[in-house]
Amino acid sequence: MRKNIPSLDLTGEQLNQRLAELESLVKGYEQYEAELERRLTDEQQQRLQAEMLYQSGTTLTSTLDHSEILDRILDEVRHLIPHDATSVMLIEADEARVFRRRGYANFDSDNNARVVSLKIADTPTLRRIQETGLPLVIPAVEQDATWVEKPDAGWIKSYLGAPLYIQNRLIGFLNLNSAMPFHFKPDDVERLQAFVSQAAIALKNARLYDQLRQESIERVRALKRERNFISAVLDTAGALVLVLNRHGRIVRFNRACEQTTGYTFEEVRGKFWWDIFLPPEEIEPIKAEFEALWLNQPPKRYENEWVTKEGQRRLISWSNTILTDAKGAIEYILNTGIDLTERRQAEDALQSSEERFREVVSSISDHVYVTRVTADGYPINLYLSPHIIGLTGYPREKFLDDWLFWPTQIIHPEDRAMAAVQAAKLMMGQNSEVEYRLVRADGRTIWVRDSGRSQQDGSARIIYGVVSDITERKQAEEQLKITNKQLQELTNRLQEELTLAQKIQQSLLPIGHPSWSGLDMVCYTVPAREVGGDFYAYHAFQKDEGGTLRVKDEAYPSAFIPQPSSFAIAVGDVSGKGMPAALLMAASLTALQSIMGHSFRPSSLLAELDLALIPYTKTTLQNCALCYAEITPPGPNQPTGNLRVANAGCVTPLIGRADGRVEWVEVGGLPLGVGLGADMGYTEATFTLNPGDVIVFTSDGLIEATNAAGELFSFDRLEQAVASGPKTRAAAMLAHLLAEVARFTGDIEPHDDLTIVVVQV
Repeated sequence: MRKNIPSLDLTGEQLNQRLAELESLVKGYEQYEAELERRLTDEQQQRLQAEMLYQSGTTLTSTLDHSEILDRILDEVRHLIPHDATSVMLIEADEARVFRRRGYANFDSDNNARVVSLKIADTPTLRRIQETGLPLVIPAVEQDATWVEKPDAGWIKSYLGAPLYIQNRLIGFLNLNSAMPFHFKPDDVERLQAFVSQAAIALKNARLYDQLRQESIERVRALKRERNFISAVLDTAGALVLVLNRHGRIVRFNRACEQTTGYTFEEVRGKFWWDIFLPPEEIEPIKAEFEALWLNQPPKRYENEWVTKEGQRRLISWSNTILTDAKGAIEYILNTGIDLTERRQAEDALQSSEERFREVVSSISDHVYVTRVTADGYPINLYLSPHIIGLTGYPREKFLDDWLFWPTQIIHPEDRAMAAVQAAKLMMGQNSEVEYRLVRADGRTIWVRDSGRSQQDGSARIIYGVVSDITERKQAEEQLKITNKQLQELTNRLQEELTLAQKIQQSLLPIGHPSWSGLDMVCYTVPAREVGGDFYAYHAFQKDEGGTLRVKDEAYPSAFIPQPSSFAIAVGDVSGKGMPAALLMAASLTALQSIMGHSFRPSSLLAELDLALIPYTKTTLQNCALCYAEITPPGPNQPTGNLRVANAGCVTPLIGRADGRVEWVEVGGLPLGVGLGADMGYTEATFTLNPGDVIVFTSDGLIEATNAAGELFSFDRLEQAVASGPKTRAAAMLAHLLAEVARFTGDIEPHDDLTIVVVQV
């Protein structure tokens, strides 16, 4: 059924008006949709920037290495704010010194090789940032009156900088440069402000970590020194020292105890001391005394017998000291003992047969005396052996009638004070031994050793002494002093010569970090002794006027063939140690440097060097292990580089690939100087290099480094260390390898020279 459509009774003017209203409404909707699209785009951009800032903060704070953080700052700000070049400057005194730069090599004529330091007061941009504490953007430096153009920096057209703060203290600046004017916008300031806040937190954490680590190291060292000092004191003490815990178990047992009982500390540690050392009949009484002591009764002295590991009995005189904790509670008991066995046996033997004692004394050549000191301190000579006559030239009666005749007439005037100190110690019950001079009756001066032991006898004290003529020994000691002085002078001269030899040897080596375009290389070597046999060398092949490197064509010696820019690197290890190795090292390094720049292939260079070293090695039976490599890095028209290696008995290099793999450069050959390498020839191995790859050359001093258990660092640990090491810079990988070796070896002294060369492609 057909519906009727009502007609619109509109005039032409009304129809045009309705159409205009509809068009206006459509245009409004279009503008609304455009505004929504713009807001959505802005919101997405802000979310993206927030995510980038969060990711940058996570990356910066994921490490506590100060140097690595500086590198990551440059990496992360590149993703956040596009720019051509950037630098991190840290403040030293009144200057800002560049610690990291990136991108300037594309513009500076000197290839960014120099270190830049700027006075903040003389640099308007840095001064303005310091004064305001806020980021600074200069959209067009040519329109800014305060901009100071530096040499080789005329390419900079736009600048953005921000301050780095740690705890409200300005520590440096982050500078961004662009070769395009008006490149940096005001919006970049807000992003950079947020980024430098995260960078400052990462730097602060790194500094706190370094400070805490250093404090921990110092505390550990102090504790070790204190522990070693206490152990040394206890182990060198002549008395027996036994420390018990509150239960009577042994927690300390010094060396004197070990020597007396025959037990080691490990055998008695943690055991009840009475179960090990006491005879069965004394265990219960001693345990009762120990329990009484634990009830805060005052310490006391006592004597008891100890049973040694061999079943012998020793008479020990003990003195107890209570050690309390901070709250005053008893924590340990310190027992100090003296072995009285020999003295008691001697006393018994003396009391049982005085006549036998006299016979024995008469049979020895030394002078023996026995003196009684009364309760009021008056000395009386009880016995003087006949040998006093031969010793002094005076009759015995002189000394028997007058005790003071010996100290006032016989002892040399300059030594009487020293002898008086000994006499006072003996009268106070202390054993003493002293050496002094005597003046004989004939006027001749002799040296004697006076050894006295003091023993209580009721209210009096008995002193037993022996006086021995040591004149010949003293004369020998004087001659020995002269000889020792001469030996010391000779030793000092030898040490000076070794020090000079070390300086000369180090001066033969090139600098450890050459400035090469395309390669980042760092070299490290340290001898096990003053001088050693390890060395390294390198060479950058020169280009012709057209910018092409030309090397010899071995098939046609008079012809040259073009090659890309390349570099030669060598690591050597001479057999032996000390001065012989150092001499052969110097000869090997000189011979290598003399032919290194002649553009030989690696295999041919080793053959030439083998022949050159035979005159030096045929008489000494030494040899030189050497790894020689030629590296052609990637270039603008060459996305990959290559590595050619020949090896004469040295540790094969490793390649730490940018993707995390580690690859050994498997190539070998006979050491140089043996005389067979040139005849048999050397093989070569060629490997492709990609940007970010790291090549590690090392001597066997790294592989054969040992720890306290005698284990070797080994090839496997080296491979793991390279795999886990940073591949951002050669210096970072070198620091990582040295840290791994130091952690493995601990305090063990190295027994071989150590050389490492790291190359970052």
